[in-house]
Amino acid sequence: MNSRVNYFIKNTGIFLLGSFGSKFLSFLLLPVYTSILSTGQYGQVDLVTTTQGLLFPIAALSISEAIFRFVMNDEIDNKSVLSNGAITAFFSYVCTFFVACVINVFLKWEYMYWMLGLLASSMVYDILTNYLKANQNSKKYVAIGVLYTLINLSGNILFLVVFRLEVKGFLLALIFSYLMPSILIFFKEKIYKQIRVFYVDKKLAQRMLRYSLPLIFTSLSWWIVTSSDKYMLRYFMSNSDVGIYSIASKIPLILQTLISIFQTVWQISTNQIHDEEPEKLKENFVLFTRAFRQTGFIAGSALIVLTQPLMMILARNDFYGGWIYAPFLILSVTFSFSTGMVSTLYGAFEKNSGVLYSVLVGGGVNIILNAIMIPKIGIMGATVSTAVSRLIIAVYRLKDTERLLKFDREYGTVAINCFLITAQCCLLIYVRRIVYPVQTAIFIVICLYNREIFSKGIRYISNILGRNRIV
Repeated sequence: MNSRVNYFIKNTGIFLLGSFGSKFLSFLLLPVYTSILSTGQYGQVDLVTTTQGLLFPIAALSISEAIFRFVMNDEIDNKSVLSNGAITAFFSYVCTFFVACVINVFLKWEYMYWMLGLLASSMVYDILTNYLKANQNSKKYVAIGVLYTLINLSGNILFLVVFRLEVKGFLLALIFSYLMPSILIFFKEKIYKQIRVFYVDKKLAQRMLRYSLPLIFTSLSWWIVTSSDKYMLRYFMSNSDVGIYSIASKIPLILQTLISIFQTVWQISTNQIHDEEPEKLKENFVLFTRAFRQTGFIAGSALIVLTQPLMMILARNDFYGGWIYAPFLILSVTFSFSTGMVSTLYGAFEKNSGVLYSVLVGGGVNIILNAIMIPKIGIMGATVSTAVSRLIIAVYRLKDTERLLKFDREYGTVAINCFLITAQCCLLIYVRRIVYPVQTAIFIVICLYNREIFSKGIRYISNILGRNRIV
């Protein structure tokens, strides 16, 4: 087993530990949210966080991605990268703040200033944690993730359960969970000594912005794919429908977390991608891509089987009925798994335009399908639209990245997996009789079809145990 694989698996474990806490917390707190908040109130909460997600790449100029990319470049001074990024983000946020305040004079949205506070705290947290990751401070990253989790948990108990602040309590806990770890990083890592407030390297700033600006449009387009459904549901339906849809979307969050972790680790491990021998690079990339895809389809199938039991445990009151909308949302994330590792080629070769074009196409399809299907079949229309748009993005990226690195995309294997898991979704939603035997049977078929991941995993563990015995 080569060192690249060992490095990848080790860092995956570290980043999984760092990210798992906050994601697990979102599940742990679901019974609290669904017990205290109504479907309408949870819909309001989700619209605040969704709006923050829309404004985030605009206000931050996606500069944290540039910080992550350029800090890993040994030829560039880290202090200059951090300083340029932080100053750029600060002035961009100030402009966003004033524009939002002017708009709110006419809009009169009750939660505008809460959203702006959430936006500011999340921007600071994102910049600092990306700086930690780029410096490969893995243990510190894990510690910050644990701290975020503890503060969020404590804040939700205090503001929701004890003080019963409802929507404002939820947002207050979230803001504190971003702010407190950021303050710790700022002083513990002596960030104040690394940021040169009155010095800007114009050439470096321009280079960073050339890298990050296309990602703004990518993020906005991706927001259209993943979040515009909520605004369209609010327009055609109600806040309650948004709340139910939002709870259903928590289930596939498990898979989305795995995607983000694998992509982050792969980006770090291929920091010197252009310096590797082409054949060695291709060998490693094909290995990880196949394992990534197989893991995604198996995990997605397992999650579909567990959808109803999970919702029974996590959702209360009117929220439980939302389980029926989770399968197609799980399916949409599973489609992303089929190209998740391939998509990292865009960043490695600094060809981010490919990400933008694919998401623009998928986002456009999503909006059109939402406008057609939501008025006819409600929330289910939003979930189907999301799945179709993600499938289109996956196919586009598989084909488009052939110009960056030539290797077998295994289209036939991907197609068979997609067919099996789509059939599993449809059977769960529309065929209620003998549902669990059928679901289990399909899951077993998917596991057998992707059995290579199990054999390689067992072989890898055996090698580790063998080395330990020798020692």
